[in-house]
Amino acid sequence: MNSMKFVRRFGPIAMALAVMPACNLMCPYNADQVFETSVRAECHFFFACCTAGEADILAATGDDFGDLARFRDEATCVEERLEEGSEANLFFRGIVQAEQAGRFRYDAAIAQKCGEGRINALNNCQADIVIGDEGALEVAEECLGTPGTGLVKDGKPCFFDFECEVKNSKCLSPGALENPEACVVDDDCANDELCDDGFCRFDAGVIEIHDDKICIRPIDEGKDCSLDPNLPNLPPFCEFGTSCITAENGDQTCEIPFPEGEDCLASSDCERGLFCDLEGGVPGTCTVLRGEGDDCNNSGECEIGLFCDEARATPTCEAPLPVDVFICTGIEGAEDPNYPVTE
Repeated sequence: MNSMKFVRRFGPIAMALAVMPACNLMCPYNADQVFETSVRAECHFFFACCTAGEADILAATGDDFGDLARFRDEATCVEERLEEGSEANLFFRGIVQAEQAGRFRYDAAIAQKCGEGRINALNNCQADIVIGDEGALEVAEECLGTPGTGLVKDGKPCFFDFECEVKNSKCLSPGALENPEACVVDDDCANDELCDDGFCRFDAGVIEIHDDKICIRPIDEGKDCSLDPNLPNLPPFCEFGTSCITAENGDQTCEIPFPEGEDCLASSDCERGLFCDLEGGVPGTCTVLRGEGDDCNNSGECEIGLFCDEARATPTCEAPLPVDVFICTGIEGAEDPNYPVTE
């Protein structure tokens, strides 16, 4: 490659790196930098990988690129989006504050492992991954939650679920653990209470604006997970690795999902990679997901990446049509096109 081609191809990227803040360049997956890392990568993909004529097709993919056309260029896109912020920025701000307050220990290594695939694809014009079908089909289990470790003990103040020490806990109002009396009118309640939504609530006698929450641990394996009528504000939720499974008699219990061959009433009762086969009646049987060409009733019975083609006379699990992406593969350094000359 001659020097002129090198400048044309990599010059804009080199300039972008030159003006990138040192911290974002050195620690792009820190909690206070992830939002900026994502913004820079998305703006780069839109302006450096996609021609202006491809922008409408990119927007139609529904991957949040539609509004980037309002910016003049990549630098403006980055600058103004960082100024505007977003819900994602608010979320990472919450992580930073939780870590500063000792409520959470962030894990930048997991954040990088889970996020760098898409970031690298955006930065390197890998459109087959960004808008095509070359990305991962499944999300690793460690990437499903907030990367890090909660440090708030059960019953202690919190703002977010991820701050709780016991995995799968909920950060809820302390009122969720109260056992209010049922009522119809205010007279059914004590003098310092009002009838609110069918239950007696304490009346402070003044308008209060606050956000008191505490970590509430999940229901242990083997325990009843039906809605407790004595705790109407507490939604039932099970400890990590278990699900609230309904038995034939209607009882609900937190249990580890069932292995292959066990009785079930719903696919959520079964281990990952299985579904509840109800063709033989209730209860059904936890069965291995069906492969390509196998008969099916719905896509939930098919292996990851397959769908149940119900348009066939006999529905079968099929792979979707492959997606070949011919847009947004790069602009910098492109050779001048040779158009055919018509005599």
